[in-house]
Amino acid sequence: EAVANHAGALNWSAVGGVSFPLFSGFALSVQGGVVAQMNTHLAYEAGLGVIWSSGPIAGADRGTRRERAEPQPEPLVTEETEAEAAAAKLVQESAPDAATDLIVTATVEHTRTDLHLVQAGFGTVFPVFYRFYDENPVGFAVLKNDGKRTLENIDVMVNIPAFMDLPQRQQVPESLAPGEEVTLDLQVLFNNSLLSVTEGTKVAAQIAVSFRDEDETTSYSVDTTLSVTNRNAMTWDDTRKAASFVTSKDPAILEFAKCVAGVVRAGGRSAVNANLRTAMAMLEAFNLCGLDYVIDPTTPYIELSENPLAVDFLQFPVQTFAFGAGDCDDLSICYTATLEAVGIPAAFITIPGHIYAAFNSGVPQQEIRSTFPRADDVIVFEGEAWVPVEVTMLDRGFAEAWTTGAQQWRQHYSRGQAELIPVQVAWRAFEPVGFDLGERQGIAAPPEEDLLQAYLAELERFVQDAIRPQAARIQRSIDSQGPSPRLCNNMGVLYAKFEQLDDARRWFQSAIQEGDYAPAYLNLGHIEYIDNDYIGALRYYGQAEAIDPDDDTVILAISRAHHELENYGFATAYYEQLQTGNPELAEQFAYLQFRDSDTGRASDAATVKEVIIWGEETE
Repeated sequence: EAVANHAGALNWSAVGGVSFPLFSGFALSVQGGVVAQMNTHLAYEAGLGVIWSSGPIAGADRGTRRERAEPQPEPLVTEETEAEAAAAKLVQESAPDAATDLIVTATVEHTRTDLHLVQAGFGTVFPVFYRFYDENPVGFAVLKNDGKRTLENIDVMVNIPAFMDLPQRQQVPESLAPGEEVTLDLQVLFNNSLLSVTEGTKVAAQIAVSFRDEDETTSYSVDTTLSVTNRNAMTWDDTRKAASFVTSKDPAILEFAKCVAGVVRAGGRSAVNANLRTAMAMLEAFNLCGLDYVIDPTTPYIELSENPLAVDFLQFPVQTFAFGAGDCDDLSICYTATLEAVGIPAAFITIPGHIYAAFNSGVPQQEIRSTFPRADDVIVFEGEAWVPVEVTMLDRGFAEAWTTGAQQWRQHYSRGQAELIPVQVAWRAFEPVGFDLGERQGIAAPPEEDLLQAYLAELERFVQDAIRPQAARIQRSIDSQGPSPRLCNNMGVLYAKFEQLDDARRWFQSAIQEGDYAPAYLNLGHIEYIDNDYIGALRYYGQAEAIDPDDDTVILAISRAHHELENYGFATAYYEQLQTGNPELAEQFAYLQFRDSDTGRASDAATVKEVIIWGEETE
């Protein structure tokens, strides 16, 4: 299981199996194997079962299953990764929207009427997917007309009294001709009491059949059993299933996540992407809460993920907090749940033998290079930048967790072995569940002062790591070409974007010393504007206007400063000039055409008040 520097007992296993085709989509499955843990135990396993793959019902319009073909993410190609990306080929496979194979351990039949129940049975039910079974098969039934006349008004009802409010009528053909056979998918609307199952069990189930032969109606029922796993059980035949455990609306998770988001709003650099800051603080909060990464020796993901029929034990987020630990899937589920709880889209990343997390920064693809210090450390998915986080490294800090997650993605993407699965996409097939764990206390968030201190320290490390390589690149150009207004100004913009305004001011002043340079005057005006010195800002803006009177960003800046000073006549005049020259930019700052007292102006201005368009010339 990926990246642990974790000591533990040596485990090994060997499992094999074979299946033999029978009839009508059935096959006999035989499995055997051995599992060993160093110095602990040696166990042998064997199993016998029937595998059934569902098919369309003869004589009925069942439609076709929608196949999943989600867009695949791609890494942003940089100079460093261009060669690797050119050779990379991500394998995109079409898969059914849900798994259709059922492992049936017992079947029943009924042969005493013309409508012969050739065979029927149920697969194992996983409580966490109880809503899923309403539209997907939980079992099957094979009916055959062994009589000499066409049978009509066929009706099949399924009832599982322990976990259903009412029997459920199944979809069947209107009639069956003599000798005709049909295979039915059995679907069940469970109630949420299924989630009370904490240990695997068996419950009674009944299949009732009725039909009409000419004027006579015949009915019968057969009794059988249904196997139910515990509510934490899941198989890894479809990674999207893990999304059912991402309970972002659980009251305890909501309270915890919103507490962390509140700390982010209370302090930090607003210039850094908001989703990035929140995700950073969330990981720090996990660490302060004492969460540990621990491999479960009984259900290690690295082994179970390779066997789609093996049953894993996954923790709900509240359980992970209660236990204080989890393996890679538990921590990924918990982290994505807290991010989704505060409106940040999250995702699972799977690579061979490992699963970890990612989140959507909301940064468009075209702004990646100007937003992130290393563009190849993000994943481009549907036109936006997603940040991979190796959440098992929560005690090593966000920056290292991010770097490691990005390295794993690049390594396995180049081999076609990496997949990004947005939680919200997975929820379309596997909805999250809500249930009562009984009396429980809320999740204690770390003390606000401790969280703020840890978060700000990690944020400062991120800022310095982001500035250092970019500043070094500009400095090399200055050393080789000599100082110029453009290079000095660009260095100032770098510091200004990360709110290091004293350093930014010095570089802007150095740019002006090298020559009258409109962008540097504009940027010095921006620093005064940020400090609420609007008269001082106008002095610098005026010098920029004298050099370049047609610069749209200068015109906008002058209008904004006048508006803050309530010089609405000047503000409107400059805004109208901006509308003529750059209507798209003007639309972003539409509040400038209104006075303070105008309805709607306050809310519009609040959303763009902190937006600064720094003057910068690229090479």
